[in-house]
Amino acid sequence: MIKSFEATLTKRTELTHDINLFNFEIVNDTLQFLAGQYVIMLITFPDGTVARRLYSISSESQNTKSFDLLVKRIPGGMASNYLAGLPIGGKVSFQGPAGVFSMKDSDPTKSKVFLATSTGIAPIYSMLRSRILDGVTNEKWYLFWGARTKNDLHWVKELEEMRRKNPSFKYSFCLSRESDPSQKTMPPECALGRIDASFQNDILESVKGNTELLNGYEYYICGSINAVETLRQSLIGEGVEKKNIRSEKFI
Repeated sequence: MIKSFEATLTKRTELTHDINLFNFEIVNDTLQFLAGQYVIMLITFPDGTVARRLYSISSESQNTKSFDLLVKRIPGGMASNYLAGLPIGGKVSFQGPAGVFSMKDSDPTKSKVFLATSTGIAPIYSMLRSRILDGVTNEKWYLFWGARTKNDLHWVKELEEMRRKNPSFKYSFCLSRESDPSQKTMPPECALGRIDASFQNDILESVKGNTELLNGYEYYICGSINAVETLRQSLIGEGVEKKNIRSEKFI
């Protein structure tokens, strides 16, 4: 059920030059949510008008007292700049949880493929972290995370810790604009090129057009509208049934 609540900013962490992680503590309330869902942030202006912005929760669903938001700062962006200037201890109004992008009713027999671009990793990170904390350590997970360059990467150590706890977790950082071809200064999981190329090499080539095998996976896609729709249509074109695809588009 969507409800209104207040939360206090307790911590701001700069993960990259333009991405911050914000931790909010809920004021006199709790937030029960499914990993993958989002909250609606309400910004009230002096003239009384209210702007609403949607942000996926990136923290684990087991924590009902606080939550994390992964926010990319956009030049001239009203909400991201509002958060960047919010002092520690400042209060913000929210509504939530909302959204249907989750692993609810997931088929435990199917391997999971996660495709994310930029901050689209937020709800997927929440899903993976929540599954680990639930004791799920033997599901086959494949994460393809698209970023521009190695300088746009974060949560590298956190993902490695997840892989340590679930050895069946494989992931790849797909760098579309990296200018250093040597890859000597990058994590070993980096691949040069777009996310669809890495997915082609690691998954599609292995099944060689076998639609039955392709539909043996569940697919979770999150990112910009164009990226999500492109990836979704690509999967459908390969023969993946729509029921096996779950997606969330960031505006």
